Amino acid sequence: MPSIVGPLRARYVDPSDEALAGFFCGARHQPERDVNKLVADFHAGRESQCEMRATELAATNELVGICCFRRLLLGRQALPGADWDTVYIAIVGLTQRYQRCRLWDSLLADALCEFKERWGSKQMPAVTALVSPNNKPSWELFKRHGFEEFIEARGKGDAWLRRPLGIEIPDA
Repeated sequence: MPSIVGPLRARYVDPSDEALAGFFCGARHQPERDVNKLVADFHAGRESQCEMRATELAATNELVGICCFRRLLLGRQALPGADWDTVYIAIVGLTQRYQRCRLWDSLLADALCEFKERWGSKQMPAVTALVSPNNKPSWELFKRHGFEEFIEARGKGDAWLRRPLGIEIPDA
């Protein structure tokens, strides 16, 4: 397992950023393949609705992980129980090299801090994610950060999780 030496840095990346070219988080499970595809689509310019933040080792610029999200403006009929103006987290992923370093919490916390700053209000915005209950690491990650299930998964599908409006980010 590689060790993290020195501080991490998170930054926005645009589709042409070469840091994304070799992103690979594994391919054993469908969620990993989905993450790889979304990053590849973003890098190729085929995914234009998302914004992406890359977390890197500050000293070497080596890519450690990514978080991809977008703002959703929802009608109540589209997603019952959701806040109308919300942030949707599409993916939180670590490169395969750093998955055992357990940095998912850092990536998600960075994204939540960024959402609050960009929202421009004193109140933390509502945040949503679509997560499979069978993906225990992701499910537990979002639960640790205050997300609650608000639309239950059907069959083998994903469930909608929500971090309600106004919940502050806990101190690390």
